[in-house]
Amino acid sequence: MEFVKPDDVETNEVVDGVEHGYITSGENMNFEFAKLAPDSVTPEHSHPYEQIDYVLDGELTFVVEGETVVVGPGECLRLESDEVHSAVNRGEKPVTIVTGYSPPRETEPFGRNAEE
Repeated sequence: MEFVKPDDVETNEVVDGVEHGYITSGENMNFEFAKLAPDSVTPEHSHPYEQIDYVLDGELTFVVEGETVVVGPGECLRLESDEVHSAVNRGEKPVTIVTGYSPPRETEPFGRNAEE
């Protein structure tokens, strides 16, 4: 068993305005945390993992394979592996999300094909 409190999660800025941290990882999945400042953008990217984003606070605008969807508090978005996606916080407040990956992600945030 592993118990993780929010203060236990170490974060670092992975792109301008995007704080990221690893919460926990198991054999078949892992959970990560991100906080996106207003106007921050995650670069378009893809990866070989299924991804589920759950928004805790704020609204995050995703573009997935060219389709735009806005995800708000208590809502989630599931992505298939290898779907090209990005996200932007168009609001005036930070957005906080928890993301699950299966299998556990073994790459740095924004996977392959990231435009840096």
